[in-house]
Amino acid sequence: MDILKGSPLPAQIQECIRSVDLSRDVDLLRLVSTLLKYTVPQTYLSLPGPCQDAVSRVFRTVVGLGNLTARIGMFSRQKTDLPRDVCKALDAHMQLLHKALAPGLVGELVFSASLAARREIEKLLFKGKTYAIVREAALNYSDMHVPPMLQNMDAYTGFLATELLLLEDAASFSVALLSFGNSAAFFDVLFSRAHADFLRQTVGTMKRFERKQVLVKFLDFAFSRYLGSGASSEAVVAVSVLSREIIDNSVWDELLLEKVVSRYSYPLNSMVALLVDSAPSLVPKFLATWGAAAGLVNEPIVKQGYRTHLLLCLCAQLPPGELQDLLKLPAFVSAITNRLSSLSSQVKFLGVLFADKLSSMAQAQPIFDMNNMRDMQQPDFPADFLKSADFSLSVTGSWEVLESPYIVETGDLNSEAGIDLKPLTLQETPKKSFAADLNMSDEEDDPTLASREKVPVPIYVRDLLSYLSVDSKDQSAYEKQKIALEITPTLLRQKLAFGSEVSFYANDLLAQLVGLSNQYDDNNFETSRLNAMIAVVVSYPDVSLHLCKLLLTGDYSLQQRLSLLSAMSFGARALRGYKDEIVDNSFKPTPFPSKTLPKKLHDQYTAMDYGYSRIENSIQNALMRESSEEARDELSGGRVLRVSAKLRKEPKTLEVSKDQLPNFRDIVGRLFFFPLVAVWYESGGINIGHYTPVLIAHYVRTLSLILHCAYPTAIDLKDMAGEYLTLVTPVLQKVGTDQLQVIESIVTGVTLICEILDPTFLITSFDGNLHIIESVLLQWWESLIDDRVKSLCAGLLLRLNRLRENMERTLLDQMNGALFA
Repeated sequence: MDILKGSPLPAQIQECIRSVDLSRDVDLLRLVSTLLKYTVPQTYLSLPGPCQDAVSRVFRTVVGLGNLTARIGMFSRQKTDLPRDVCKALDAHMQLLHKALAPGLVGELVFSASLAARREIEKLLFKGKTYAIVREAALNYSDMHVPPMLQNMDAYTGFLATELLLLEDAASFSVALLSFGNSAAFFDVLFSRAHADFLRQTVGTMKRFERKQVLVKFLDFAFSRYLGSGASSEAVVAVSVLSREIIDNSVWDELLLEKVVSRYSYPLNSMVALLVDSAPSLVPKFLATWGAAAGLVNEPIVKQGYRTHLLLCLCAQLPPGELQDLLKLPAFVSAITNRLSSLSSQVKFLGVLFADKLSSMAQAQPIFDMNNMRDMQQPDFPADFLKSADFSLSVTGSWEVLESPYIVETGDLNSEAGIDLKPLTLQETPKKSFAADLNMSDEEDDPTLASREKVPVPIYVRDLLSYLSVDSKDQSAYEKQKIALEITPTLLRQKLAFGSEVSFYANDLLAQLVGLSNQYDDNNFETSRLNAMIAVVVSYPDVSLHLCKLLLTGDYSLQQRLSLLSAMSFGARALRGYKDEIVDNSFKPTPFPSKTLPKKLHDQYTAMDYGYSRIENSIQNALMRESSEEARDELSGGRVLRVSAKLRKEPKTLEVSKDQLPNFRDIVGRLFFFPLVAVWYESGGINIGHYTPVLIAHYVRTLSLILHCAYPTAIDLKDMAGEYLTLVTPVLQKVGTDQLQVIESIVTGVTLICEILDPTFLITSFDGNLHIIESVLLQWWESLIDDRVKSLCAGLLLRLNRLRENMERTLLDQMNGALFA
């Protein structure tokens, strides 16, 4: 050790390491301490390769790895005036750690390790101590070397999962890694044709509660990898077949089924139903939960839809005889009765739908007449339910299905025309064309544009797609994109009442529009693109379902997601008949659209408003007017001093056109509100990092504007209000007082609900949500620094207080009336 404290040569270092018995912990600890104190920070980076390998072998031990990790943590937290020296020492330790983490490390550590040593290995590697220390150091000092397997959680989990393949008993390490690491990266390695036997043996040696943990993690992996919204029936069956071979299916219970419902996935529901062997015993218990009165009030309707689908999938696995017995159970009668007694029409409809489907599966007479339910919101889950008896897929065939490349099926855009997507235009005439009008500007003085060929105006929707998807290398790419964006609002409205051209291309057109980028730095690009997207929604309202799918699954930027939400809300307002400047200025009811565009919208993340502020402010002013007058009366000494309301000029309200969609009351919830709510639950909320509050605020405002459009005619207005309160209540509890955009959006929406719903129904149905919202606002009151937001909160608190007072007086009047009756 004295030699290592000096300035030894590489050969001397190697000789000192060879002379130490690494199996003796005392001698090993002395060697490790000496190397970390002298050799590693001073000379390790300059040592030749064989000498570095010799040093790294010392740290491929439990004692060496633990001390090396602790030294890195000590350096990363050290306060020093010489950061350059600290960075150099840290870099040397990181280089050494990289060599120590070479393949085969876990096998060497576990070999002949004691129980205490195995626990230390589990803590260092599989519970993330090493990873946490290295990531902290990487954040504090950005210029040092970081081992590739420690650069992110996916790489680290994949590295350890590969190391597990060398062990005979990997059960405890697997459970620890799944609890800490990324389950998708874990199963990416082990859930494969080559390693399926190892995974099955490992799971088989686990305890029951550990097998349940593995099953839950596997469900998340299967959902993210194979069972997305567009998963085929073959993929569903393949995953279920392989799961039976690898994962223990005897641990299913009601709690696991609840976790499945929380994933909000129809393909996952179908796969689980094929997987569960104990369906006969689970269905009655799950049916009781489905029909419990408390759950019907507190659970979101979107989640109730997925719960209903899972219950039907489980029932589909039972023979008709058992289903007929299920129809006779008191639990079935009680569940249907509770749902029919609900105040929510959607809750009632799910009960009727389940009874009808169950009667059909049991080959019994239908209980209800579904023809009387046509005006209710039809659930979007698949009409057919998979049965295990209908498929005979082998294990080999299942692997082939999952390993085959995923092909996205799209409609054949040319199936009707039979020719390529080439622009079809009007014949040239001596008259000045619309294309010439569009191109008339100051740019005509530019000699470089004088000889450019005029771009014809598209007259078919497929021409719009051709223009929007034009190659950027095309000489007329900019003109084609600009003309397409400007003509889309008018062209789609012109074709709305003629044929099915708009509906046929709507999904593709919307996807193309949202994916456009401002590669030509056009100042009006964001405005034009939004106008075009609004026109697609207005021309074909059913496209809103595809819009929600894009919002949920598309790889889009914050700006693109905000435009999707804005298109949905402005489209709903246009269908309702509201006259918004941003929409009206984008088209003219003439053969040729106007060249005038609305004022330029902000195209930065936090400034992208799309006219929301004007609309939201008008709604806020209308909602706050009565509360403001009451507060002013109190300050002025009472209502005696109040000016007559008849002498006061009412502010101008938003103009409503008579050209509204006749069946808007039927579709606003089914096509706009509920699909957008489902996006929140299916995605597990919104989390995009630093700009999360911006997107959450825009999302909540979109729901509020759709709710405002739905009043007062929507057939499911009460259900929409209940879903809104159920969604925003936990959001309000989690946000901070600095997230003023989110607070303002939620408070505006809740105030709107207090205005449009019957006070008695509101208090009796949603008193718990309102109480939580009131408590949060009172708790924040002193912390709110924005006067405008504070004023909105004050108006909501005043309105809630008045609602409770009116409810109390009503109850007292009823009690007094009963006493003197």
